[in-house]
Amino acid sequence: MRDEHRDIRPLGRFFDQTSDGRVINPASRDRLVPPWNGVLDELCAVYERELGPRLHSVYLRGSVAFGTAIPGFSDLDSFCLVHPEPGERVVWRALPWSGDTVRRRLGFPCEVEFAMVTLHDDMARANPVLSMMIKTQSLCLRGPDISPALPDCRPGPGMLMDAELLDRDLAAFLADVRIGAALPPGRIQSLMKRILRSGFELVMEREGRYTTSLYLQYRCFSQRYPDRDGDMRQVLDGFLNPEAVRPALPALLGDFGLWLRQEVTAVLSGQWPLRR
Repeated sequence: MRDEHRDIRPLGRFFDQTSDGRVINPASRDRLVPPWNGVLDELCAVYERELGPRLHSVYLRGSVAFGTAIPGFSDLDSFCLVHPEPGERVVWRALPWSGDTVRRRLGFPCEVEFAMVTLHDDMARANPVLSMMIKTQSLCLRGPDISPALPDCRPGPGMLMDAELLDRDLAAFLADVRIGAALPPGRIQSLMKRILRSGFELVMEREGRYTTSLYLQYRCFSQRYPDRDGDMRQVLDGFLNPEAVRPALPALLGDFGLWLRQEVTAVLSGQWPLRR
């Protein structure tokens, strides 16, 4: 269950790469396992019911697509491409649809993510983050797959995704902490994940390798910033156990969070893919 204490465990692996460093997408239909593979038709059906002829394709991303998802803890992350209406350009829009039919089929608690992005003839230029996500960590479930037409990726500026958004998310979270606003466990986890991924993006090009494993991202960051190992380990523990970390959040974010924001800005600010 999600409210049980979870210990930090050395889980995950680095993505395979070609001899010249290109990242190989681990998402595959061969890696779809029960119970997740039994709900994907229903997941696609939700998109089809809601979007009708606008729907171009449906993608699955993350641990379910990699075959590493943990029932009762992992999320079911999906998104779709839609044919744009005149003048429309959606980089990423979360969709407030119910995942109840999917959860009932799974038989355990699970966050089901729905999102949409507008299709573009040159996706790598119009939406470089989404292009990278499709190419390196997503699986097409329904409709035409645009992945073969997208450029390959190597660890570095072309694979930045989270660090650019750290300043926005951290500022909003700290503002709510100051006024005593409600902070649901899921929101704490989202910020902890953003911090972990941003820390990894700081060192990704120097590492020359890529992973979405939060544990491995923590280890890569800590090896490059050993004096901040304890802080990032607390962030990882906070992702796993959001209620336990709640009392420490003001001090953790006021010190380490602000330091990380400054470091990210100093090292990466000229490389943001969303601002190209």
